[in-house]
Amino acid sequence: MRVIVLGAGAIGCWIGANATRNGAHVVLVGRAPLVREMAMQGLVVDLPDGNQWVLRTPQASTEITAEVAALADAVFICTKAHDVEQAIAQLKAVELSKRAWLVCFQNGVGSEERVAQAFGAQRVLSATTTTPISVVTPARIKVESLPGWGWGWRRWIARCGRGRWSRARQRCASWWMAWCSPITR
Repeated sequence: MRVIVLGAGAIGCWIGANATRNGAHVVLVGRAPLVREMAMQGLVVDLPDGNQWVLRTPQASTEITAEVAALADAVFICTKAHDVEQAIAQLKAVELSKRAWLVCFQNGVGSEERVAQAFGAQRVLSATTTTPISVVTPARIKVESLPGWGWGWRRWIARCGRGRWSRARQRCASWWMAWCSPITR
């Protein structure tokens, strides 16, 4: 699987690290300091138990190239919600693969509707995480804690939503996650 992570900050690097560890070919799109640091050391993930992942295989770039876009199976949009229009413009500027899913992994509600308007609702998924991540350096992140007891209700919500959710149901779940996240950490 070929994955583009657009917005390689804390969450984008976490998503990219997990995709890499699960065998995906990942291109992280972020700022120049990330690209420079990854060229020297790779992507480093500090885990709460003291372990560390050092991943040398994800590529890093400051922009999406036409070659990478044409081969993409999925694009994880991990920018801030207020930057979604810029993310859409970047994706429209290249010939994105028609088979590529666009997964909105953002810290806001409503971004997926704007991405769906630009690329078609059939290609867009919304996602969320409640794993707290912090940036240590541009290519090094720290996972503050892994899921604890709060994940029981999240699994229940996931079971209730087997299959494809309607946009209204996804939006409702996004608001519910946004409201509950601070409570269950």
